Amino acid sequence: MMYGLTLRRAADRAADRRGQSAAIGFVLMFSIVLLLLVVLQVTAVPTWNQGEEFDHNERVQDSLEQYRDGLFRTADTGRLTSESVELGTRYPTRPFLINPPDPSGTVRTTAPGTITVAGANATGDAGAYWNGTPRTFTTRHLAYSPDYNEYGTAPTTVFENSVLYNRFDERSLPITPERLVRGDDITVVALNGTLDRGGSGTYDLEAVPLSTSETVTTVRSNGDLELSVPTRLSESTWRDLLAAELDTNDGRVDADSLSVTPGDPYDMLTLTLVPGTYDLRMAKIGVGSRLDEPDAHYITAEGPAERQVTPGAAERLTFVVRDRYNNPVSGVPVDASKPPGAVGNLTAVDPVTDSDGRAVFRYEGTDPGAATVTASFDNDTDPMRTASVSLTTSGGIPGGDGTTGANASLGVEWVAPSNGTDDRYTFDAGANDGTATLTVESEPLVAGMDVSYLVDNESVGTVAPESGTTGPDGRDSVTFEAADDGPVSVYAVGGGDADEMVITVDNTTTGANAAPTPSIAYSPSRPTTRSPTEFDASGSTDPDGSIVSYEWDFGDGTTATGETVSHTFPSPGQYTVTLTVTDGDGAVETITERVSVNAGRGGG
Repeated sequence: MMYGLTLRRAADRAADRRGQSAAIGFVLMFSIVLLLLVVLQVTAVPTWNQGEEFDHNERVQDSLEQYRDGLFRTADTGRLTSESVELGTRYPTRPFLINPPDPSGTVRTTAPGTITVAGANATGDAGAYWNGTPRTFTTRHLAYSPDYNEYGTAPTTVFENSVLYNRFDERSLPITPERLVRGDDITVVALNGTLDRGGSGTYDLEAVPLSTSETVTTVRSNGDLELSVPTRLSESTWRDLLAAELDTNDGRVDADSLSVTPGDPYDMLTLTLVPGTYDLRMAKIGVGSRLDEPDAHYITAEGPAERQVTPGAAERLTFVVRDRYNNPVSGVPVDASKPPGAVGNLTAVDPVTDSDGRAVFRYEGTDPGAATVTASFDNDTDPMRTASVSLTTSGGIPGGDGTTGANASLGVEWVAPSNGTDDRYTFDAGANDGTATLTVESEPLVAGMDVSYLVDNESVGTVAPESGTTGPDGRDSVTFEAADDGPVSVYAVGGGDADEMVITVDNTTTGANAAPTPSIAYSPSRPTTRSPTEFDASGSTDPDGSIVSYEWDFGDGTTATGETVSHTFPSPGQYTVTLTVTDGDGAVETITERVSVNAGRGGG
């Protein structure tokens, strides 16, 4: 009996030992799992989150590059553009692991700086403003700063003076090429407004047109046309960005003049353009709040400042109101007057400026003599806010005999074509081979009345023949031939009377073959040597035909042809990609684009 009890006790002790072993095994396994989670939390989670932050930063840079491209579209077209920017990001949920707070970021405008354009002398009516005097404009930079938990070396991404770049602690790396100077094109875009938006959500970043125009101003440099812009990029970086534009590389920027001088809050980039003629385009774009739309700044007369008028004939006087950025201002009332007792009759046609900044008046010559018509706005006597045209009335009506003779009691009137009131006609030159038949009739209808035809702007259109005689139906016709887009007044003078028809020419296709305009786009926006870069020239246009060939030079010794091509760069660096397009009539145009190629990063 004692023997049986001993066996049972031994069995119980063995069972206890087995239970203890299982418990110990569970504790050990739990400890291993817990240790693994701790290791993952301490080492893997930060690495994973750093990858999430890096990818987010890449997306932000892509969005800001799209915003930059949209901003230039706004400057060109006057249409608002916007781009969504992820200020922060969210870490993915990881069971049993803990993430830090989601990272955030801030997009903001920086302190104001000053752009200066000096030594620019404009041709045409803009010369009243662009007369070599230094002109200054306020601008800001736009910056995105991330607040990451792990990606401690993340850059601040900055847009300044057409360039988007990443600013690190020790250096700055451009993401896009510059657009300040390209060949004989100068593009100055000032950024206006106040923005300081932080968080981890998405923000719609807008480019608001404050002063834009599709027109350019032709300016002349005598070797003293100087452009200064506020910058935080180094001189060596600007020399790399402008390398293709330096005169040492057959460009238009004096390489010896390029300098960056220290300043506060910005350094100042200064460059001088070599002697020649340039197309200057300026715009003011708003971002954020407290936007400041520029007011009317100056007025100028369109056309010759001194004109001859025939008694009985009418002269169309057009005055243009522009802002400080040389862009038209609409809705401005313009007053025009002549001295008391001066010959002629002055009447307002459209005294409030239209979308092109134009206000129109009509001066009719009466007796021989002189008159000066002066236009102004805001009742201001500032020379910048007044413009004058001198008119001299002399001689008789061409093709007639003044106010006496057989035709003295007759009148003349345009009858075809007409569009709207006051003999206004919009002419689609492209749809009508560039010519239109204009018809006048005498009042009353008589045969044999002499009629002369004149235009006030032969650069827009001409008439032929310059004189005629009414037929049995009391009518005569003349052919108008368009030369360029724009307004032109055509006068019929006869019988001691005169009548004006204002023709607005659109879609001109006559004249010499116009050169095509090449355009380069590429994807991805930050090419690497690890994968091909897709180049696209489909944005190229030809105003009077079609493009028949596309030739690419990638700056690494290789070339290709075609509207879209794929190319892999052999090594990291800066490459000048050249696109040459040819239209069906043989006109050739070339454009270059600086492409920054990185080595890329491996997977894992």
